[in-house]
Amino acid sequence: SEYPILQWYWNTFSSTMVVMAGNLIFPVMAGYALAKLQFPGRKLIFSILLVSMMVPFQLIMIQMYIMLAKMELHNTIWAISLPFLSQTMYMFISRQFFYSVPDELIEAGRIDGLSHAGAFIRIVCPMAKSLFATIAILVFTGTWNSYLVPATFINNIDKYTLVVGLQTVNMTYFQKTNLTMAGVVLLSFPVILFFIINQKQFVEGIMSSGIK
Repeated sequence: SEYPILQWYWNTFSSTMVVMAGNLIFPVMAGYALAKLQFPGRKLIFSILLVSMMVPFQLIMIQMYIMLAKMELHNTIWAISLPFLSQTMYMFISRQFFYSVPDELIEAGRIDGLSHAGAFIRIVCPMAKSLFATIAILVFTGTWNSYLVPATFINNIDKYTLVVGLQTVNMTYFQKTNLTMAGVVLLSFPVILFFIINQKQFVEGIMSSGIK
């Protein structure tokens, strides 16, 4: 067909899953290290991360595009996935969450013979379901609805994400309200469904943070 909507769906889904998987692993591990492990320069690293959050993305977007072009990754799904596998905001959220985990639990696991990695996987992670749900919802929503990055890094219609593709359709058939509304439903339904699936853990996380 003229507009490969199913392919756009797959492109959006695959890139979103890759970005979400990365942000459920790397920022969480980094947040745990910054909160619970003692090593030189920990506070300096955290300060640098905070400063990096103040830099507008638009300021580094062109440099990122040039780097991806040199690696021949532009105009591919990896161009909108790899640079966002570990985002600073989720490191900050993870660090703040892990500060609330009692050190006594981790020390008890260490006494029983667990390594730092073992204590993290077997003790801390089961307690962090609300954290994982919160990060998953934020990453899924932000990546699924992202427009600026896919529109800048991808110009092949077969590689478009759903947002960019539907915007292209909307520009072509601007006066056809039925097509516009159908596009809104196609775009919104997965996000609503994903939130419904994870809302229990998300609400529990908000309630627990309020109690603390």
